[in-house]
Amino acid sequence: MAQYRHVMFGHVLYEDGFSYQELLDAEERIRALLQEALSLCGASHVDFDSEADATLVECVFPDLDRELARDFCETIVRRLGSGVSARFLFLDRELSSLRCCFLGRGKWEEQAFSIPGPKEALSGRLIQRDRSQPSRAARMLETPEPEPEKHARASRAAPAREEFDHAAALRSMLDMLNRR
Repeated sequence: MAQYRHVMFGHVLYEDGFSYQELLDAEERIRALLQEALSLCGASHVDFDSEADATLVECVFPDLDRELARDFCETIVRRLGSGVSARFLFLDRELSSLRCCFLGRGKWEEQAFSIPGPKEALSGRLIQRDRSQPSRAARMLETPEPEPEKHARASRAAPAREEFDHAAALRSMLDMLNRR
């Protein structure tokens, strides 16, 4: 039997306006805050890493239910501070559910997804979003229209390889996730 059944990945972002010293102080404060909150939730193997203007965190839990994840977010969001935002991804070892929590500006939002098994996924069943809690509508990214002058020059050049349309792929994924 597995001792750790859940894993969490965290990404804490600091605004660009922080001076180097403010960034170091905020990072130290956030690490202490996360360490305290995670230990109260029963987390083990807590690992921190710094990357530019962000702190990365990873840990495991022997057991993690929805209420414990929400308590964790409530604890963190109240003490996060201005200029700091975070996102946390909770994943269970059986890969049956995925929970994303977004924190910043004194509030937080949660989105949960159930992950189909291979048999269900290969039969055409798509990932379904947990609709027990309302969430804000996802914002669609718009593809900027090409400038006419650049477009005219590109058409005179040698034919380019077809590029992957990231915005269309994102719209398609969001449409799939928002279907019932």
